[in-house]
Amino acid sequence: MKKKIGRVTRKGVYYWTNEKGAKRWATNNDWPTDRIILFGLGYAVQCGQSGNYASPNKTPTPYKGGRQ
Repeated sequence: MKKKIGRVTRKGVYYWTNEKGAKRWATNNDWPTDRIILFGLGYAVQCGQSGNYASPNKTPTPYKGGRQ
């Protein structure tokens, strides 16, 4: 049986019910742990300010364009 990673929304972003679970996943998958954000659906892991969010198909990619 496949272990449940987090909750996946229709847009494919992982959400966790607690910050500890999100941080553990980020550490184990080489994502940064400085941007774990609480949303209405739960905690999401983001790669830097304006970077992508953790999901099944994404690697941590920080935002590289425009003003921050």
